[in-house]
Amino acid sequence: MATDWKTNYIDKTLMASGNLTHAAIVGLDGAIWATSDDFKISAGEVGFLIRGLATAESLRENGVLIGGVKYVLLRADDNAVLARKQGTGVCVGKSSTALVIGVYGTDHVAGKANNTVQELAQYLIGQGT
Repeated sequence: MATDWKTNYIDKTLMASGNLTHAAIVGLDGAIWATSDDFKISAGEVGFLIRGLATAESLRENGVLIGGVKYVLLRADDNAVLARKQGTGVCVGKSSTALVIGVYGTDHVAGKANNTVQELAQYLIGQGT
């Protein structure tokens, strides 16, 4: 039985936390598995982000573009990206086969947003995903 990524993980986990304004789960192959309502993320943005996890230099030089918004990189390693723009930001967590992407607004706490994203990424790792 196929996982309903939108209902189970986007709606019931990421968005229900109240810590994010938008969320997406994308495969490490660049395929967009699910997004929150009204969140537009392009295959090009996903591809650049995936390549940036392997070598963060491009993210440092060019920033992180998600949903058409360019963020300044704060931190990147093999499994996570944090970027910010004027009180808003993006958090990315990596599982075995996917990226969990969360965007937060000025009325959210960055640490809570990041914890929400990283917890789901860790859960997916535990599930072999």
